[in-house]
Order: sequence, then structure tokens, then C-alpha cells
Amino acid sequence: ILNLATALAERGKRTVLVVEADLHNSSLSESLRLNPWAGLTECLVDDLTPPLSAIRRIEPLGCYLLPAGEPRRNPTELLQTPALGKIMQKLSPCFDWILIDSPPVIPLTDALSLQQHTDASLLVVRAGQTPREAVEQTIALLGKKHIVGIVLNGVEARDHLYYQYYDGNRRHQED
Repeated sequence: ILNLATALAERGKRTVLVVEADLHNSSLSESLRLNPWAGLTECLVDDLTPPLSAIRRIEPLGCYLLPAGEPRRNPTELLQTPALGKIMQKLSPCFDWILIDSPPVIPLTDALSLQQHTDASLLVVRAGQTPREAVEQTIALLGKKHIVGIVLNGVEARDHLYYQYYDGNRRHQED
């Protein structure tokens, strides 16, 4: 999601917000090595935490982040409250793109709760790990019309042919 956010914000002409909505296993803030701060869970639980106050610009990526926030016992229930819709309504006019990082559709229902507040879904599938049946079930749950594409992650590089091509051409040029 960070690569997509960076690509969308790359020219600085678009404002991009990443919402870390995987409240079961939030990892974006950690992978960016950011100190924790109040985030989505606090906004969902406490009306006194406005969502815009919990957003930080992430440099050099050029996008903004609303982190997951402090872990809670009931993350699935939090995403099913009317508060999520109110938060998204407040954020929508402020950004050109809002990307929501969610947990896997199966076995959790969080992505289905989040889907109600999105225009489309982009599936991320791990090569060699995500079972075909899980992908098919996810497509059935989200609906084909709601899915704009599938990203295949974790594909082993097969660039040895690429390098063999260049090595072979270089040898011919040297002869």
C-alpha cells in the first residue's frame, strides 16, 4: 500500500492518505519506524480525537498516514460502528486518494465493513501462499464489480534470463 501511495503522490499534485485499518496486526507504522501516536482506534472510540489531528505527513514518501493507533480488544466491532462512516466523511474532502490497508478478507469480516466506505478494492495476493480458493472466495464476498485489480506479491525474480541476455550481448560486442 505504501508503494501505491507513493506512486499516486509522486508528483505532489495529489494528496494521498493511507488509513492503517488492519487493527488486528498493524504493521505500517512499525515498518516505517515511526513512534506511535493516536490513530484510527482513538478516533473510533473517542469523539474528542478528530481524525485530522491524528494524521501525519510521511516523508520522503509524500503521503499522509492515519495509523491504527493503540491496539484494542474488539477491532472488528470498532470497524462496524457508525463512527467509521463519520470519520471517512470528514476525511474524504481533504484528500484526492484515500487508501485503506485492511486485514485479509478471509477469515475476518473487517474488509467487508470497510468496503461500505470505499469506491473500489484492490486485492493483494501472495504468490505461492494464498490459496486459489481463498482468492475466489474473496472475489465472491467483495463482488467482481467492486474489485479494480489484483496485485501479485512475492513473485521470485526470474531476471537471470535478462542478465544472460546482456552478458551475451556484451561478449559479442567485445569480440
